[in-house]
Amino acid sequence: MENKLYNLTAPQKSIWNTELFFNGSNINNICGTINLYEQIDFDILKKSLDLIISQNDNFHTNFIIKDGDVFQYFKDEIEYKIDIIDITNEEELHELEKNTMSHIFDILNSDLFNIKIFRYPDLTGGVIFNIHHIISDSWTLGLIAKEIVSNYYLLSNNTKIEPKNYGGDRIMGILEDISQLLQKGKSKKVKELVQQAIDEG
Repeated sequence: MENKLYNLTAPQKSIWNTELFFNGSNINNICGTINLYEQIDFDILKKSLDLIISQNDNFHTNFIIKDGDVFQYFKDEIEYKIDIIDITNEEELHELEKNTMSHIFDILNSDLFNIKIFRYPDLTGGVIFNIHHIISDSWTLGLIAKEIVSNYYLLSNNTKIEPKNYGGDRIMGILEDISQLLQKGKSKKVKELVQQAIDEG
């Protein structure tokens, strides 16, 4: 079954053009580090990351050139690898952050995120993120980081986590409806549509 294609949003088009202009650079990388200053169950931390990746459409976004234009689509299932890197001190952490953040994404042919777990000898540690700006922004990355930590503690306490639907098709459908309503000057309808999306989760 062929994936449904969606136009890029205005911000995404700007990022795409920047990517073309600075081809082969990491100018559009958004990076961050989560430090958990306590002993970690790294299997549970990995499960928390897997849960976020499986349910968040940002990580399922792919791009394709068709008839000279760029489009985005969403894969139901993706394959990815999260390495656990053993380090001994903050200097090694900074070097790992530097290496992770310098990664150059191939927008059309690779995952647009790079996530690594780091582990100290005392079993403390955390997560390093590198996500391409065309699928996320710093505000969204902050929300994702908070949810990873929240899921980690919920899973650690054997608390059931209700599945969330971050389906890309649904979100892009909402964005298309909003765009059409704004073109028609129906801002009140836009507010109603946004509130409905929030209520439905």
